[in-house]
Amino acid sequence: MDFEVTALRKRPKTLAEMVGQDFVATTLSNALIGGTTAHAYLFSGPRGTGKTSTARILARSLNCENGPTDKPCGTCSSCVEIARGTSPDVIEIDGASNTGVNDVREIKDEILYAPQSSSHKIYIIDEVHMLSNSAFNALLKTIEEPPPYVVFVFATTEIHKVPATIRSRCQQFRFRLFSPELIRDKLVEAAGEMNREFENDALLWIAREAGGSMRDAYTLFDQVISFSEGRVTLEGIREKMGLAGLETTSALLEAAAKGNSGEAFTLLDELVSSGTAVEQVLIELADYLRNLVLIAHGIEKESLLGLSIDRFPEGLRQTWNRVQLESAAEDAVTLYRDIRCSLNPRYELELFIGRLCRLTDRLDASQVLGRIQALRKELVTGEWNIEHGERSQNSPKITVSAAAKNDAPENSPPPEKDSDEWFNLLAKHVKQSNMSLGTVLEKALHRQWEDNVLILTFTTSYETDLINRSRETLLQAGKAAGMQNFTIKAQTDDSRDKQGNIQENGTTALFKQVFRGDIIQG
Repeated sequence: MDFEVTALRKRPKTLAEMVGQDFVATTLSNALIGGTTAHAYLFSGPRGTGKTSTARILARSLNCENGPTDKPCGTCSSCVEIARGTSPDVIEIDGASNTGVNDVREIKDEILYAPQSSSHKIYIIDEVHMLSNSAFNALLKTIEEPPPYVVFVFATTEIHKVPATIRSRCQQFRFRLFSPELIRDKLVEAAGEMNREFENDALLWIAREAGGSMRDAYTLFDQVISFSEGRVTLEGIREKMGLAGLETTSALLEAAAKGNSGEAFTLLDELVSSGTAVEQVLIELADYLRNLVLIAHGIEKESLLGLSIDRFPEGLRQTWNRVQLESAAEDAVTLYRDIRCSLNPRYELELFIGRLCRLTDRLDASQVLGRIQALRKELVTGEWNIEHGERSQNSPKITVSAAAKNDAPENSPPPEKDSDEWFNLLAKHVKQSNMSLGTVLEKALHRQWEDNVLILTFTTSYETDLINRSRETLLQAGKAAGMQNFTIKAQTDDSRDKQGNIQENGTTALFKQVFRGDIIQG
């Protein structure tokens, strides 16, 4: 017996056998049972969703010897002829190759003659949107008032190209894409009829690749069956069809998540060298990242992910946050769209992998704003927290003592008077009451003790005068910082070498670290 492709073998023959288009099947069944069929129908929807099959079922239901009926017998001469495509009363026309007004005029002439052996004369015009404007205009009067025995069935994948004047004269039915679960179930049924063993993941991959089209799924299924030896497996599909595969894609992204760019580039080179196209690698990376985005949002539905959630490594699911994953997925989609104009697609893919290796360092707008606000707070309060960023190798280490964060306990020993710890604590207490005074205090170029006198040297007389005028405030702050008996004297260093090095205090070092700058001396 000659082989029959699955798409034809599994084509439904009655409305009851239709799946995934319940609204269409129910409405047409009720119309056939109640005798309220229309004279013109317009079926629209994506490819492979059953538009032409439904048109043939409708023709068989109308012209069956037991009809009109929603359950054609399939054995009478009319049903058999329609199934074979040889019925003289069911005329199928390809709208893409019969686009002119002359073709429509032939139809207008033919409908004047009654059907030869059936109750209805049915015209099925596929891809009707390809007709010219003149052809559409010639059809208007015909489909509005046809002879009682004529039924028009139009099918199109682009409903927006059909004029409104045509749509208004037809009953419209919109066909929907099939869900991956439904397609997988039909593939399981087809594989069982062929006595073929299979992996569930392999059939689910076919269902997702079909994009909701049952015909595309059956066509791809036949191709997979032809090269699968005994058992349909996902690994076999990957090897024969030049796919990257789940394991390789997972390993590549895991290396990128760890920041191991060397391993990531090595895996990419092995993948491309094995014959996998750059575009295919990018498609699978984008699909994998899309699944990680869905998982990050709490989606675990197998038909939506295409695989069980257990197939995605736990570490990879936890490394990147939702914002980073969405950014990476968007980059992958954008790269696929732009890669056709690339100088070298592989270079573009390698740059993308390099960016993935640094994805953990990428901040979104809210994170950047949060860090700016934190730095602003630190600059205002004087409580530095250098954990917000990495300290450069050459920048001085800034330490914040416990005494600077909390008031020293009463029973703790006072800090050494010539230590940075005590001076920073003094500046903190001053800032709590007078921010500008504390800022000037930190600008001291030098400080030294002579007995119980703290001598501070400044660059300008303004700073010196301010410190001397505020001596009482400074003494009170010093007592709060743990130094009881001392006094402060400020002086101006007019003779200092303006080209010399400026002593860096905590504020200067922090500004250098945050803004990655250098000190320019005047």
